[in-house]
Amino acid sequence: MIRTRVDTAAITRFLAGTAHLPLLGDDPTDERRRGAFSAAPLSIPDCPAAYLYIVLHGHARAVGGHQLKTAYAINEGVGVLLVAVIAAVAGSLLFLRFLTRRLGVLQQDIEQFQASDFTEFAALAAPGAAVQGDEIERLRVLFVRLAERIRSQMQELHKTDEMRRELFANVSHDLRTPLTTLHAHLETLSLKETLSPEERHTYLAVSVRQSRRLIELTEQLLELAELDARQVRLVPEPFQLAELAHDVVMKFELSARRAGIALSVVHPERVPLVMGDVGLIEHVFDNLIENAVRYAPTGGTVTVRLISQAHAVRVEVHDTGRGIPANERGRVFDRFYRGDKSRSSASGHAGLGLAIVRGILELHGRSVDFVSTPTEGTTFFFDLPIAGDSDAQPGSPDAISHRTAAAR
Repeated sequence: MIRTRVDTAAITRFLAGTAHLPLLGDDPTDERRRGAFSAAPLSIPDCPAAYLYIVLHGHARAVGGHQLKTAYAINEGVGVLLVAVIAAVAGSLLFLRFLTRRLGVLQQDIEQFQASDFTEFAALAAPGAAVQGDEIERLRVLFVRLAERIRSQMQELHKTDEMRRELFANVSHDLRTPLTTLHAHLETLSLKETLSPEERHTYLAVSVRQSRRLIELTEQLLELAELDARQVRLVPEPFQLAELAHDVVMKFELSARRAGIALSVVHPERVPLVMGDVGLIEHVFDNLIENAVRYAPTGGTVTVRLISQAHAVRVEVHDTGRGIPANERGRVFDRFYRGDKSRSSASGHAGLGLAIVRGILELHGRSVDFVSTPTEGTTFFFDLPIAGDSDAQPGSPDAISHRTAAAR
């Protein structure tokens, strides 16, 4: 603020020459500032001023000070801004490094998984773990789940490929023998005109038997293919299981009698109606009884037993054969597996019956199992739900009992 008055004491001392330098006087331009000055007496007519009073460089010094302060402020601001920029760049680089390092680890895991033909990967998290953490961690967990699924599917593909190769080999083997025999007998019949009626009848009987064997094998293969593809339509209905068991046993009575085997059905006086596809369950009986008759020895017995339970009727097919060795239990239901290779080849048995039984019962939501004691025989069994019992209907989860993986 500009002064209107200045103190003349300093001016008087300056003009008297008695003041000690430096001598400061009031600055007319700023009432809060004092500075070095120069003064001289005036004697001008009609002028009230008594002194010429000059403050030396007051405004320039103030401007210089202000400029210096401004320069210091600018320099300080630039320094702070520069430090902030450096800190921001360094923080960004560290953050990017942290992100790229985790992404690099994930990339290495993916490359390792690809290099292992999709069979090996780092277990970063359990397949059922909850997806938590940031985006990268969630990405890692999702990759683990995807890798586990891909690995499982690759294992299934390898297993399916092995089964396909085994299937082709077995089908080729089982088709070659009857085809060769059929071709040889038909060729003999066509080339030899001097055959006696008995010889011609023998050749024709063998040809018919081999052609029937080819038809049965083809039908079994088609049935297995339909079961695998879930193309078999299940039509469940209530039916009398005891009546069906007697009908199927009657079909095998003649062949069993010729083999010296006693075939019978045992069941309570009253057997409740069960639910199931009658045609498919009849096929299950056919395969189980045929299998039992095949392995029962001459003079042995095959018994079909029906047992009423709380929610189901159990079916047991027991034979007094040699039993199933412990080392063969895990292959009983495998396709083309034959417990007795010599007898199976002689009878034309392809080893598909029990695999079809398992497929049909799985379609019903049931399972098949067996118990076997060497030299005492084998019993195959399965359950069918009682008609009207909602707790054990075909295909319901509660109706599926535990099945021991077994094979004959």
